[in-house]
Amino acid sequence: MSEKRKRPGYALFIDRLRREGGYRKYKDFYDKYKAEGLSTIKATYQACLKAGYEGPEVERKRHEKYMLSEMKREDKEHHQAEMDANAEEERDIKDVKSLSEYNLSESDLPEEIAWVYHSLHKCKGDRDEWCVTSEEAPSPGAWSMLCWAVDNTGKFMEIVIKEELKLSAAKEDDQSMRATEHSIDVISQLLNDIGGGHDEKNVGIPFSSSG
Repeated sequence: MSEKRKRPGYALFIDRLRREGGYRKYKDFYDKYKAEGLSTIKATYQACLKAGYEGPEVERKRHEKYMLSEMKREDKEHHQAEMDANAEEERDIKDVKSLSEYNLSESDLPEEIAWVYHSLHKCKGDRDEWCVTSEEAPSPGAWSMLCWAVDNTGKFMEIVIKEELKLSAAKEDDQSMRATEHSIDVISQLLNDIGGGHDEKNVGIPFSSSG
């Protein structure tokens, strides 16, 4: 079995120029030599010399150094990616543990929507890897909604937001009604105090003109 043929030193040099941003200088020399009638190989080699090529041995050492640094960088990135994935998994496990006992009765959302909302964080990876099962769902429809929401989280959150807005509006109406009733009671009491305890038909007319 024959050994793999090494790339010419000038080819490694051209690769380095591309990486380091010096290719344009080489290309200008190459175009000049080609215009003068040199063959492709001769124009390439002469352009390399003009652009700073110092020979195959020097270039191979630089290439080996570059490849070694790339391997170290890739190993470092791979290691960091593994660490990040492990950290994310640990955060997910922590979230599942801290929210696994969430009391749905504390939520103002409809039961099925609340269950899906508070189960989404348990749905990482494939369905058989989820930390929630169909048996835990309050209804078959809730489980179907969860399966849909995992792939359509944005649309599901729109549903949650709409429900929250409706609940918020209902609360505001209720609070406004209670405030209005309270205000009427206060005003009635004030009028009674001012009128010295007039009967109901005189309430609201504390000052009447004579005649």
